[in-house]
Amino acid sequence: MKQIADYQDNGDITIETEEGEEYRIEVKGMRFNFTGEKDWPYQNCIVSNKAAVDRAYEFESHIPPPKAYFIVSADLQYAACIPDATKPTWTVEDIKTNNTNKIETFYVCPKKELRWRKLKGN
Repeated sequence: MKQIADYQDNGDITIETEEGEEYRIEVKGMRFNFTGEKDWPYQNCIVSNKAAVDRAYEFESHIPPPKAYFIVSADLQYAACIPDATKPTWTVEDIKTNNTNKIETFYVCPKKELRWRKLKGN
């Protein structure tokens, strides 16, 4: 596990609350545009690689698990938010990856659990 810890990051975004609590957010980009549930083309959404998620939740580390995953449309206008509270609804699927063409195991979240957000500042 030491080697894994050497490569583990602190997340893509860290948010600090007014109370001083820090929340880790993971951000993933999509290769297509979407605005919400009506034009999301799938019945579910990939959360992340299962092994990476399991490490974040089980590995005793100073790095907290992500509070949410933001899946961002290609045009950077919208995001599908997957709060960590939806974790009990996640299932495991073996999916062929685009970058390596290999089968990897991922957690996926049902589309009905996604929270749709318009991103500002673009």
